Amino acid sequence: MLQTRLCVGLVVALLSSTPLASDDCVDEQPNCESWAAAGECKKNAGFMSRACPRSCGTCPPPIDPALLELGPERVVMDIEGYGKVTLGFYPKAAPVTVPHLLSLFRLGCYDSNHIFRVDKGFVAQVQSVSQGSVLSPLSAECAREAAKTVPGEFTGIRHVRGMLSMGRMSDPDSSGSSCSRSRELTRAHPRSPE
Repeated sequence: MLQTRLCVGLVVALLSSTPLASDDCVDEQPNCESWAAAGECKKNAGFMSRACPRSCGTCPPPIDPALLELGPERVVMDIEGYGKVTLGFYPKAAPVTVPHLLSLFRLGCYDSNHIFRVDKGFVAQVQSVSQGSVLSPLSAECAREAAKTVPGEFTGIRHVRGMLSMGRMSDPDSSGSSCSRSRELTRAHPRSPE
């Protein structure tokens, strides 16, 4: 069960490291330079653009530094059997999603919710707020707010350990109230849902 508390002020954020910007683009394979020199960037574009972006010149453009500024609000989640986790938010990177999540936390919608998915080394995901998934009845306000969806606000910001992101279905605009915390470094979200 989760108990949440909204805080405003200077609190250490959950993010233990800064999200990697595009200038941190690196090749994942040691042979990328020689493969690129042999023309593999064109012959095998799909693999090479993902595995060897620096050698193939396919690194994403630099991230606007303003997107990486943490907003002032923090949420403290008290997770039964684990302890307290403090969440910080990037309102300039997700100007619709952040107010929606903060509203859900302010209303207490996550107070009787749970983490339903933990994939070692990947993600810990909080269940969507809906009447059938929480342990206590939802208030009418929570039900209304939880029924809303937010648009996919995709950026080139990389997900590092501690990064909070929204869960969604295949529709890029289907995020509602399920969110997850990255447990390890993952690739940048694409700028489009493809």
